[in-house]
This record gives sequence, structure tokens and C-alpha cells, in this order.
Amino acid sequence: MKRRHFLKLGSAAAAASILPLHAQDKLTLWGPPVSPTVLLAIAAQMGKAKNIRPFSVKSWLSPDQLRAGLVSGSIQASIVPSYVAANLRNQGQSVLLHNIMTSGLLSIMSKNSPLGEATQLVGQKIVMPFKGDMPDLVMQILCKRENITLGDITYTATPPESLGLFLKQDFPYALLPEPLASASILRGKQVGISVERGIALDTWWNRSFGSSKGIPQAGLMISETFAAENAEFLAALDQDLLDAVDWVAANPKSAAEIAADYMPAPVPALQQALPHSA
Repeated sequence: MKRRHFLKLGSAAAAASILPLHAQDKLTLWGPPVSPTVLLAIAAQMGKAKNIRPFSVKSWLSPDQLRAGLVSGSIQASIVPSYVAANLRNQGQSVLLHNIMTSGLLSIMSKNSPLGEATQLVGQKIVMPFKGDMPDLVMQILCKRENITLGDITYTATPPESLGLFLKQDFPYALLPEPLASASILRGKQVGISVERGIALDTWWNRSFGSSKGIPQAGLMISETFAAENAEFLAALDQDLLDAVDWVAANPKSAAEIAADYMPAPVPALQQALPHSA
């Protein structure tokens, strides 16, 4: 996780949709089971924002669970894919994408042979989670820009399902988010399969778009009401998250142990995943 990739956005960079939060409500911050959520967990344990307003952290497992939670009101503030926030904002919902918390979590993992160039994917089978959501959308954009036509694409409901199929069936490639990308290497060793990290999609994105900032992949979405009523809390949380980035870099094993409560991977895999979580 890199400090420079934590970019605060103002309301002009807005996004999305959730039901209003009020200061007296119990506050839970949600996130997907991927590396940025550990920053929230560290902030909840060690930061100063909790002294202004105590909060807990929970993980949602799939975009469908996220959407259902937003509709029902059970998820009121969450790390979300940036396009989800933008789409909901465009639908007239009064919420903001408060920040961008990751610029790259996705890697194409290869089995039994290295993947050096994207052109090697032409006609190949690949397994990935979340059809029509962030991993799929980014992959389709990049392939379209470089005229790469994949072979059969198998989609799963969750990243762990993609990892399981990748190791058990005839898929030479899998698109996985961290920490499952790192976990695939360790689990492959356990079953006698050589898994290698192929192409990081943020690197591919930078090359394709002539950028150096990676993918504006996901950030914390809050309501306009909550933003107006909790300015002091949010300012403290912003600093807590920046401090958490530095703490993770200095304490990778302890960070991985905290992350294990929120992500479906063992501590060694989580520790390996953190340097690949931009």
C-alpha cells in the first residue's frame, strides 16, 4: 500500500448512493474482503477518529451483498468500486465518493507457464469473479484497447471460488484481487502446481492509458448528510488512514494478522499481498 495513492477527493469528484447517516446512529464502516479494508480496521483500532465517533468495520463478500445492503440501509458507509459510486450519483443519489483508497489490486495469475505479454491471452481460457463488475470491466477495457480477444471466460460469484476453479480445473489464467492473488501462489505450492504472478492490471492500465496513477479502483462512499454532519470525524479518519498506510509498511506481519479477520486468506498470504496492494 503506497501513501501517494491515498487521494482525497472533494465533492466535485463525487459518486454514489447510500441512505443518510446521522451522528447518533451506530456507525459501521464496510469494505470488501480486499486489502484496503485493513486500513479501516487499523484506523478503528489505533486512530484518533474513534475518539470522536467510535466505529466498527465489517466486510461484505460480493457486489450483490453490497447493493442489497445499500438498498436495505444495513450498509450505510462503505468502500465501493468507484464506478458503483459514480453510477449511483448519476442516478440522483445524494452521496459522495470521499476518497480513492486503492489504485491497483488485480493481477492475472498464470499456471504452469509464465505470462509476460498481454498478447499471450489471445484465445485463452480465464476464470475471474464478479461478471459485469470491477475486475471484469477493467479487463474488458484493456483487452479492447489492445485488440485482444480472450477465449472462454468463466465467472464466479466470489474471488475464493475463482481461486478454487483455477487450481482444480483446466484454466491457464485467473484474474484475482489481492489477497487471493498472493494466496494462489501459496495454495498452488501446497498442491504441487506452479502459480506465477503474471500481469498486474494497474501496470497494464498505466501503459495503455499513458498514466502513472494506476486504476482509480475503489474508495469510501458516504452520504452528503453524513459528510456535512461529521466533518471533524472525517478529517481525523483521513489522517488515520494515511497513518495506517505507513503503519502497514512498517509492520507487515501485524497488519496481516489484523487483515485475517476481514479477508479469506491465511496470514502468510496476506503479508505477501500487502506490497502488491497499491
